[in-house]
Amino acid sequence: MGTVIMFDPSQEKRNYIEIDERADYFYEAVTASDAMVTKIPGVGSAYLGAYKDQNNNWFDGAKTYRLRVPSDVPAKNFWSFTVYDTYDRVQLNNPTQPADISSRKEA
Repeated sequence: MGTVIMFDPSQEKRNYIEIDERADYFYEAVTASDAMVTKIPGVGSAYLGAYKDQNNNWFDGAKTYRLRVPSDVPAKNFWSFTVYDTYDRVQLNNPTQPADISSRKEA
């Protein structure tokens, strides 16, 4: 599996500060609201990020990957999957397919 970043808004643990998580999320989204990181079931949102494959190699745009999603993911109201260009922080420019799919788009 790739890297999954889940963090407390304080990003401080008993024995360390989540420096990598803080830097990664700032680069991606710049901000986080309480709803984005709440641990209350059924409230807010969950955001996952992955940069490496199951062998701990960085994703490579020349390769094909498979995303396996468990059947019990709590996505009753909404789900979305988007591929971003990490250098420019924009959706991946893909002339053959959209860079995102979601429950709010027709198949």
